[in-house]
Amino acid sequence: MITLDEAKLYMRIDGDEENNLISSLLLTAQNIVEDVLRRPLSEFEILPETIKQAMLLAVSTLYEYRQVSKDKESFDMELLHKILLRMVGSYRIERW
Repeated sequence: MITLDEAKLYMRIDGDEENNLISSLLLTAQNIVEDVLRRPLSEFEILPETIKQAMLLAVSTLYEYRQVSKDKESFDMELLHKILLRMVGSYRIERW
């Protein structure tokens, strides 16, 4: 899985103020990626690098768009799903 430190390094976050939020988003990102894969990540003996990158993309996107305001466009979750599907599609099983 992705550790808190790995996620913070990827997102270039230095402080510890956001640790609880990022930890929560890591769980959400895992759920999103598992949904795309149609399988739990625990089925992988070694998590492929592509899946790790997909999780990092998901957590950083969720972090970046955690608040929607009039000045900031919201991220299209359908688009995120399509991107993740392209990234990890070769590991996806046909049915959940």
